[in-house]
Amino acid sequence: GTDFHEVRLLRFNRDGSPDTSFGTAGQLSLTDPPGWVENPRIALTPSGAAYFVTQRGDRTTSSLLVARVTADGVLDTSFGVGGRMIVDTPSSYLEAQIVRSDANGRLVIGGTLGPLDTGTPLVARLTDTGQLDSSFGDNGIVLMPFLQDNGWVNRLAIAADGKIVAAGERFDANQIRQHFVARL
Repeated sequence: GTDFHEVRLLRFNRDGSPDTSFGTAGQLSLTDPPGWVENPRIALTPSGAAYFVTQRGDRTTSSLLVARVTADGVLDTSFGVGGRMIVDTPSSYLEAQIVRSDANGRLVIGGTLGPLDTGTPLVARLTDTGQLDSSFGDNGIVLMPFLQDNGWVNRLAIAADGKIVAAGERFDANQIRQHFVARL
């Protein structure tokens, strides 16, 4: 759940009871006091850990709070600073629509960058230590400006060779929704 300043990760047993081996009494609370947090996304890694991504900001600007949680429900301190990091850009708005983990444990994020409702579709990749991956795109981010803004990436597939296929939607000049697929 989210109260706009806190996000809780919960794990349950098959019978619906809280899994008390996860975090504290079956949950882990992530708080982010400055501003709000919302639109949580999660991706599981091959090792059983999980990436958690949520928007954070003040309704006029936003960045992404990214955390990696071990299979036991504690922040993975080998990731970012104390298990979390902030993805920030010079743009006023950054939103994750989908997150996936690749076979090497790196996080891939699909979303939009730019003013709300007129952003440029993007794909970002983080290393397994929580840094934007400088070997991917422009300092870890691939923008798709050829789509003339007003779009977002909302589907990702990662091939065995690590290639990323991103799909999404955009509105054309007549506000007609168009779909796209791009291989990165």
